[in-house]
Amino acid sequence: MDKAKLTKPAQAVIIGTFISMLGRDLVNERIDKKKLESVIPIFNELEDIQRQSKKFDNWVFRFCCTGHY
Repeated sequence: MDKAKLTKPAQAVIIGTFISMLGRDLVNERIDKKKLESVIPIFNELEDIQRQSKKFDNWVFRFCCTGHY
């Protein structure tokens, strides 16, 4: 059976979700900090992309729906 490989961004999303679900204290106790640190840049990059996308969506909404830009 072939196992699907996750992209780095997908891995970061999954890890971020688990951290949110489990709580930072438990994660800090149980997971190697070096491994977590390697995910932080990818997670931050994803958040930046999502933030830019939301800004663009808001601009499009204002332009199309209200005529104000």
